[in-house]
Amino acid sequence: MQPLLTQLIEDEIRDDYLMDLVAKEAGVDRENILDMDLTVYCSEEGILVGAKEEFVSCPRIDNVAMVYASIGALVESKHEEGINMVALMDNEEIGSMTKQGADSMMLSTILQKIRMGIARTEQQFSHQMMDSFVISADGAHGFHPNYSEKNDITNKPVMNKGMTIKISGNRSYASEVETIAAFQQLCDKAGVKYQKFVNHSDQQGGKTLGPLLSKYIPVHVVDVGAPMLSMHSSRELMGKQDFLDSIEIFRTFFQLEE
Repeated sequence: MQPLLTQLIEDEIRDDYLMDLVAKEAGVDRENILDMDLTVYCSEEGILVGAKEEFVSCPRIDNVAMVYASIGALVESKHEEGINMVALMDNEEIGSMTKQGADSMMLSTILQKIRMGIARTEQQFSHQMMDSFVISADGAHGFHPNYSEKNDITNKPVMNKGMTIKISGNRSYASEVETIAAFQQLCDKAGVKYQKFVNHSDQQGGKTLGPLLSKYIPVHVVDVGAPMLSMHSSRELMGKQDFLDSIEIFRTFFQLEE
C-alpha cells in the first residue's frame, strides 16, 4: 500500500520531504538519522459500539487485546507456587523467523537463564517443562453472516458467546485432546463460556505461535482466542464480553495451585 501522506504543493516536492518530517517530529537533525523503522497505523482511539455497546471497535485488537488481558491478569493474580509468565513475541505476521520471534531460540534461552538463576538442575528443568501448560492466545475469526461458507458447518464462533478453542487437523493450531479438556475445565472454574473453531476442510486456515513454541519447548499447549471480525483491517471488531472473559480466564489460570 502506498500511504497518503499529504498534499504537496509544487515547491515542496523533494526526495527528502519525509526524512525532514521525521527529523522534525523526533527533534533531531536529519543527518543524524542512520536508519529507522517507520510504521503507518490507525491512531484513533477504540470505542464501544452496538445497540447495547456490546462490541469493541478498535485498531490492532489482533493481538493487543490478548496482550492487555494476559498482562493485566498476571499483575492482578495471587500465586504462591511455581512460576507464571507471559511471553509476548514479535514478528508473527511475517513468519516469526527473527531472533525475537516465536520461531527462534529466544524463549527457550530466557527459560534457561531463569533456571540457572533459581539454581535448578537440567533434570529438574526438564520435568518442570513437561509439566507446564501454555495458553497460546490470539484472535480468532468470528462468524460473519455474509461469508457463512467460510466456516465449518458445525463450528461457528460467534462474538460474545465465549472464548474460542482453535482446532486444526493439520496441527496449524497446537490444541489437542488433553489440552482442550484442560482449558474447558479452566473456563468452567472461571465461570465463563467457551466455543470451538475448526478449520473448514477446503479453506486455508491461520497459524499461531502455539505450534512454534512447542517445537522448541516440550510443553502442553492449547490455542485459543476471542472471536472477531475484520481481522487485520485498520479497525477490528470484537465482543466486549469475550474480552472481559479472557481476563477472568487468565486470572483463574495464574492462580491455579499445583
